[in-house]
Amino acid sequence: MSDRDLVTDHLSIGSIDPALWDQLYGFLDTGANQPVVDYLASGGDPNLRNREHGWTLLHAAAFKDRRTVVEELIARGADVDALRSGDNFTPLAQAAHKAHIGCLRVLLAAGASLDCRPLGVSLLESLRHAQEQSEEVRRILLAARTPSDGHDH
Repeated sequence: MSDRDLVTDHLSIGSIDPALWDQLYGFLDTGANQPVVDYLASGGDPNLRNREHGWTLLHAAAFKDRRTVVEELIARGADVDALRSGDNFTPLAQAAHKAHIGCLRVLLAAGASLDCRPLGVSLLESLRHAQEQSEEVRRILLAARTPSDGHDH
């Protein structure tokens, strides 16, 4: 499978329902995690996407630092490497850029790839532009690397 096919796969996963998305994101935004967990427990799509930016629920939960929702989404089959349209942010990149350590650790433990290229550069390089600068995030990502992850230092 080519890199382009892989990107297409990670952009096409998940249903799009704007009204439902807005409602669930609103819950995440205010810290009301239970309605999102209930949605998933009732068989809701763990890869539900926002039409405008291509965010999945996992992107939103990582962005809002909702670790329990991140764990539930992963348990329900959310794509940990889903790409946000336009800039190739994955949920891992969302968590790293916001310095949400708990979500970052959960995503790494679930096998989230370090090979994403947010903003067209490596994840570690992109952290130089992060809203929340965190040396701890950088250390965690460096420790999680394998020799095949590249040459970021």
